[in-house]
Amino acid sequence: MIRIAPSQTILGRFMTGARLYAIIAPSSFRKGNQCIEDVGSSVLRQNLIEIKDSIVDLKQDLKQEMWGVKQEMQGVAQELRDLRQESVDLRRLISKFINGTRAEGSTLPYEEVPFTDGAMPSKSLRRLTTLQTITALSSAHADSYLDGHGIEQANHSATLAGKQQQVAKQIGVASDVLRHRFGNYDV
Repeated sequence: MIRIAPSQTILGRFMTGARLYAIIAPSSFRKGNQCIEDVGSSVLRQNLIEIKDSIVDLKQDLKQEMWGVKQEMQGVAQELRDLRQESVDLRRLISKFINGTRAEGSTLPYEEVPFTDGAMPSKSLRRLTTLQTITALSSAHADSYLDGHGIEQANHSATLAGKQQQVAKQIGVASDVLRHRFGNYDV
Protein backbone atom coordinates (compact mmCIF):
# COMPACT_ATOMS: atom_id res chain seq x y z
CA MET A 1 0.00 0.00 0.00
CA ILE A 2 1.30 3.45 -0.90
CA ARG A 3 0.75 6.16 1.64
CA ILE A 4 0.77 9.74 0.54
CA ALA A 5 0.18 12.98 2.31
CA PRO A 6 -3.11 14.79 1.65
CA SER A 7 -1.14 17.46 -0.13
CA GLN A 8 0.19 14.98 -2.72
CA THR A 9 -1.26 13.42 -5.90
CA ILE A 10 -0.28 10.08 -7.51
CA LEU A 11 0.87 10.67 -11.09
CA GLY A 12 1.32 7.03 -11.92
CA ARG A 13 2.25 3.61 -10.58
CA PHE A 14 4.59 0.94 -11.82
CA MET A 15 5.98 -2.31 -10.55
CA THR A 16 9.46 -3.72 -10.71
CA GLY A 17 9.68 -7.24 -9.45
CA ALA A 18 7.59 -7.38 -6.26
CA ARG A 19 7.89 -3.67 -5.51
CA LEU A 20 5.20 -1.12 -6.33
CA TYR A 21 6.35 2.41 -6.98
CA ALA A 22 4.31 5.58 -7.31
CA ILE A 23 5.13 8.84 -8.94
CA ILE A 24 3.76 11.57 -6.71
CA ALA A 25 3.58 15.34 -6.91
CA PRO A 26 2.06 18.07 -4.80
CA SER A 27 -1.73 18.25 -5.26
CA SER A 28 -1.44 21.92 -5.90
CA PHE A 29 0.57 21.32 -9.08
CA ARG A 30 -1.53 22.25 -12.08
CA LYS A 31 -0.89 23.07 -15.69
CA GLY A 32 -3.48 25.50 -16.90
CA ASN A 33 -6.90 24.09 -16.03
CA GLN A 34 -5.61 20.51 -15.89
CA CYS A 35 -4.62 18.92 -12.70
CA ILE A 36 -1.43 16.92 -12.56
CA GLU A 37 -3.33 13.64 -13.04
CA ASP A 38 -4.60 14.73 -16.47
CA VAL A 39 -1.15 15.96 -17.46
CA GLY A 40 0.41 12.74 -16.13
CA SER A 41 -1.96 10.48 -18.07
CA SER A 42 -1.36 12.37 -21.33
CA VAL A 43 2.40 12.15 -20.75
CA LEU A 44 2.06 8.43 -20.06
CA ARG A 45 -0.08 8.02 -23.17
CA GLN A 46 2.57 9.80 -25.24
CA ASN A 47 5.31 7.68 -23.69
CA LEU A 48 3.34 4.52 -24.46
CA ILE A 49 2.96 5.59 -28.08
CA GLU A 50 6.71 6.22 -28.30
CA ILE A 51 7.43 2.84 -26.71
CA LYS A 52 5.05 1.13 -29.12
CA ASP A 53 6.74 2.84 -32.07
CA SER A 54 10.14 1.78 -30.75
CA ILE A 55 8.94 -1.82 -30.45
CA VAL A 56 7.66 -1.73 -34.04
CA ASP A 57 11.05 -0.39 -35.19
CA LEU A 58 12.87 -3.07 -33.19
CA LYS A 59 10.69 -5.77 -34.71
CA GLN A 60 11.49 -4.50 -38.20
CA ASP A 61 15.20 -4.36 -37.40
CA LEU A 62 15.05 -7.90 -36.01
CA LYS A 63 13.24 -9.13 -39.13
CA GLN A 64 15.95 -7.65 -41.32
CA GLU A 65 18.69 -9.10 -39.14
CA MET A 66 17.02 -12.51 -39.13
CA TRP A 67 16.63 -12.38 -42.92
CA GLY A 68 20.35 -11.64 -43.18
CA VAL A 69 21.20 -14.49 -40.81
CA LYS A 70 18.89 -16.81 -42.76
CA GLN A 71 20.64 -15.89 -46.01
CA GLU A 72 24.04 -16.53 -44.44
CA MET A 73 22.85 -19.89 -43.05
CA GLN A 74 21.54 -20.89 -46.48
CA GLY A 75 24.93 -20.01 -47.93
CA VAL A 76 26.70 -22.10 -45.30
CA ALA A 77 24.29 -24.98 -45.88
CA GLN A 78 24.99 -24.83 -49.63
CA GLU A 79 28.73 -24.82 -48.98
CA LEU A 80 28.32 -27.90 -46.77
CA ARG A 81 26.29 -29.67 -49.48
CA ASP A 82 28.98 -28.78 -52.02
CA LEU A 83 31.74 -30.06 -49.73
CA ARG A 84 29.83 -33.28 -49.12
CA GLN A 85 29.36 -33.80 -52.86
CA GLU A 86 33.05 -33.09 -53.49
CA SER A 87 33.88 -35.66 -50.81
CA VAL A 88 31.60 -38.23 -52.49
CA ASP A 89 33.10 -37.45 -55.90
CA LEU A 90 36.62 -37.85 -54.50
CA ARG A 91 35.73 -41.14 -52.82
CA ARG A 92 34.22 -42.39 -56.09
CA LEU A 93 37.31 -41.36 -58.04
CA ILE A 94 39.74 -42.99 -55.58
CA SER A 95 37.69 -46.21 -55.43
CA LYS A 96 37.56 -46.41 -59.24
CA PHE A 97 41.29 -45.79 -59.48
CA ILE A 98 42.00 -48.57 -56.97
CA ASN A 99 39.63 -50.94 -58.78
CA GLY A 100 41.47 -50.24 -62.04
CA THR A 101 44.60 -51.73 -60.47
CA ARG A 102 42.92 -54.91 -59.22
CA ALA A 103 42.37 -56.74 -62.52
CA GLU A 104 39.43 -59.11 -62.03
CA GLY A 105 39.36 -58.61 -58.26
CA SER A 106 40.43 -62.20 -57.61
CA THR A 107 43.51 -61.40 -55.53
CA LEU A 108 42.24 -58.20 -53.92
CA PRO A 109 38.51 -57.47 -53.99
CA TYR A 110 37.18 -54.34 -55.64
CA GLU A 111 36.53 -51.29 -53.49
CA GLU A 112 32.89 -50.35 -53.12
CA VAL A 113 32.18 -47.24 -55.21
CA PRO A 114 29.50 -45.01 -53.67
CA PHE A 115 26.52 -43.99 -55.77
CA THR A 116 26.49 -40.40 -57.00
CA ASP A 117 24.37 -39.37 -53.98
CA GLY A 118 26.92 -40.85 -51.56
CA ALA A 119 24.86 -43.92 -50.63
CA MET A 120 26.74 -47.19 -50.47
CA PRO A 121 25.34 -49.77 -52.93
CA SER A 122 25.78 -52.65 -50.47
CA LYS A 123 23.02 -51.15 -48.28
CA SER A 124 20.45 -52.46 -50.76
CA LEU A 125 22.36 -54.47 -53.38
CA ARG A 126 24.91 -57.26 -53.50
CA ARG A 127 28.48 -55.98 -53.06
CA LEU A 128 30.58 -56.17 -56.21
CA THR A 129 33.93 -57.58 -55.14
CA THR A 130 35.11 -59.33 -58.35
CA LEU A 131 34.41 -59.35 -62.05
CA GLN A 132 32.62 -62.64 -61.45
CA THR A 133 30.12 -60.96 -59.08
CA ILE A 134 29.48 -58.34 -61.77
CA THR A 135 28.82 -60.96 -64.48
CA ALA A 136 26.42 -62.73 -62.10
CA LEU A 137 24.16 -59.64 -61.86
CA SER A 138 20.61 -59.92 -63.11
CA SER A 139 19.29 -57.32 -65.53
CA ALA A 140 17.23 -55.67 -62.75
CA HIS A 141 20.22 -55.48 -60.37
CA ALA A 142 22.46 -54.13 -63.13
CA ASP A 143 19.81 -51.46 -63.82
CA SER A 144 19.76 -50.54 -60.11
CA TYR A 145 23.55 -50.15 -60.10
CA LEU A 146 23.49 -48.05 -63.26
CA ASP A 147 20.71 -45.84 -61.87
CA GLY A 148 22.68 -45.31 -58.65
CA HIS A 149 25.79 -44.39 -60.62
CA GLY A 150 23.84 -41.73 -62.49
CA ILE A 151 23.28 -43.50 -65.79
CA GLU A 152 19.79 -42.69 -67.10
CA GLN A 153 17.54 -45.58 -68.12
CA ALA A 154 17.60 -44.45 -71.74
CA ASN A 155 21.38 -44.99 -71.75
CA HIS A 156 21.30 -48.51 -70.26
CA SER A 157 22.44 -51.18 -72.66
CA ALA A 158 19.71 -53.34 -74.15
CA THR A 159 21.51 -56.60 -73.37
CA LEU A 160 22.40 -58.13 -70.01
CA ALA A 161 26.08 -58.45 -70.98
CA GLY A 162 26.07 -54.80 -72.05
CA LYS A 163 24.58 -53.71 -68.70
CA GLN A 164 27.15 -55.79 -66.80
CA GLN A 165 29.90 -54.18 -68.85
CA GLN A 166 28.50 -50.73 -68.06
CA VAL A 167 28.42 -51.55 -64.33
CA ALA A 168 32.02 -52.80 -64.46
CA LYS A 169 33.08 -49.56 -66.16
CA GLN A 170 31.19 -47.48 -63.54
CA ILE A 171 33.13 -49.08 -60.69
CA GLY A 172 36.48 -48.61 -62.46
CA VAL A 173 37.36 -52.06 -63.82
CA ALA A 174 40.30 -51.59 -66.20
CA SER A 175 39.50 -51.42 -69.91
CA ASP A 176 41.90 -54.29 -70.79
CA VAL A 177 40.03 -56.52 -68.29
CA LEU A 178 36.72 -55.45 -69.83
CA ARG A 179 38.01 -56.20 -73.35
CA HIS A 180 39.24 -59.62 -72.23
CA ARG A 181 35.94 -60.50 -70.52
CA PHE A 182 33.38 -58.86 -72.83
CA GLY A 183 35.22 -58.90 -76.15
CA ASN A 184 34.68 -55.58 -77.87
CA TYR A 185 34.91 -52.74 -75.39
CA ASP A 186 32.37 -50.26 -76.71
CA VAL A 187 30.65 -48.97 -73.59
